[in-house]
Amino acid sequence: MLQGLFNQPLDEQGQAALMAAHPPPEVGAFQLLLRLQEERLRRHVAAPPPPPPASAAAAPSKRKRKRPRRTARHSDDVESQRMTHIAVERNRRRLMNDHLTALRSLMPASFAQRGDQASVVGGAVDFIKELEQLTHSLAAEKRRRFRWEGGAAVDPPPGFFLSPQYTTYTSAEEAADVEATLVQTHVNLKVLTRRRRGQLLRAISTLESLGLTVLHLSVTTLDDAVFLCFNLKVEEECEMSTGDQVAAAAHEIFALAESSG
Repeated sequence: MLQGLFNQPLDEQGQAALMAAHPPPEVGAFQLLLRLQEERLRRHVAAPPPPPPASAAAAPSKRKRKRPRRTARHSDDVESQRMTHIAVERNRRRLMNDHLTALRSLMPASFAQRGDQASVVGGAVDFIKELEQLTHSLAAEKRRRFRWEGGAAVDPPPGFFLSPQYTTYTSAEEAADVEATLVQTHVNLKVLTRRRRGQLLRAISTLESLGLTVLHLSVTTLDDAVFLCFNLKVEEECEMSTGDQVAAAAHEIFALAESSG
């Protein structure tokens, strides 16, 4: 019966009375150290994990972003633009070939022996220069037939000069009438002067020394006068940059030729 009483659980008052009658033994130093160690372990387990380093946190931002996929509508627009560009380029080439064919048909075969663009355009330039020379010759012949007697000064053919810088030959039969037009690196130089032996070779040599290369030259004579039309290229060493400067140089060349002749 006493054993059954001992086996029964104590209530709160019984536990308090038991603890007052039998107090726990004093905790030794070794047991205190064990409790402190256990407390540290519990705090370490319960503590949150340390935050990741800054390099690890910034690493995901360095990843390349995936480009958005092109939609079907965008692909259709790109394809439409490409097809439009192809059609425009094909039309441009067709028109260019048609114009080159028409231009070649207007020239004698000797001016464009090959069918490439450079040959056709170059032949057209030469053919136009020859037509210009023929026009001047016909105009000079017409003036020769209706020229007044008495050795009056020769007037240039109509359209030969547009805005000459010098008219000393027409007005006073001295030096030359000169007109020079500069377009980028090409000069169209027109001269009306008296015919003199060797003056053309000296003029070409002097122009070459000034950095003006003669690309084309047409010559038309009328009695004692001569019409010269130069097509010049301005080289890098040339110091002249305007048509007026070229006209002044040409006028001086033919004035020296007159004084030395």
